[in-house]
Amino acid sequence: MTSSNEFDFLPKLRREYQALIILRVMAHKECNGHAIDGLLHDALKTMGLSTSRPALRALLDQLEQIGVITTRKANDCVVASLTERGERAAAGEERVEGVARFFAE
Repeated sequence: MTSSNEFDFLPKLRREYQALIILRVMAHKECNGHAIDGLLHDALKTMGLSTSRPALRALLDQLEQIGVITTRKANDCVVASLTERGERAAAGEERVEGVARFFAE
């Protein structure tokens, strides 16, 4: 029998993987370290980790607080930019609390 709190870690794990996907998309050479929230929203949906726009923006705020991205408003969207720490986390070179670890093949 499974206890009700046996899988309580899953929301946290999901957010950590969402954070990793965001950083990996931004680190892709086509994005050049920048992305708007709409693109990131679509990327998460494509990866099966979809979330609402408000939840995505809250996650972007959290990522900014831990120093892996910076954000700025442009009209109705949020533009996110990778920091050096974010680049290292996206490449799996630095472990950052709140971001799933990327393991290169």
